[in-house]
Amino acid sequence: PAYGRALMEETFGGGGGGDGDKKLGAEALTGVGVPGLKMVFRRVEAPALPLAPDAKFKYFVESVLPYAGAHTCVFIPDYFDYVLVRNYLMKARDKSFVAVHEYSRGTEVSRARARFFHGQRDLMLLTGRALFYHRYKIRGISSLIFYSAPTRADQFAWMANLLEEAAAGSGKTLP
Repeated sequence: PAYGRALMEETFGGGGGGDGDKKLGAEALTGVGVPGLKMVFRRVEAPALPLAPDAKFKYFVESVLPYAGAHTCVFIPDYFDYVLVRNYLMKARDKSFVAVHEYSRGTEVSRARARFFHGQRDLMLLTGRALFYHRYKIRGISSLIFYSAPTRADQFAWMANLLEEAAAGSGKTLP
């Protein structure tokens, strides 16, 4: 418990424990300007803190990924989690995907964005640092999955607002 509390304070700030956590959540949600956006939050249980990354990955692969359809963007804040998911998708070969990360060259990013937008690839993996440094506008997103909570509150709002732009550009309304 003490390690978890210290980790939360280090990640979310705030010396009193919960204040930084509440501020981050409120900041992230008030920046979302998409009316009627359906959001589902899942809590993944792990028997112990060191086993949490494995439990999260297992839940993602078994319960989330099979239902991800075309034009789904998967936002992955941590590069190590990104490598884990990317390697799984490369081995599984059941979903076509493109990947944009902080080490992608400009030509790779342009090609990936175009393939995703035109439906040539079902999934786009996007890392938090790629979004932080470049603020890519990703067109064609119909579903958005956060592998875990973003490390910055503005990233949640930025990604969620891309859903509105995609719906406006296609003439569709969000459910």
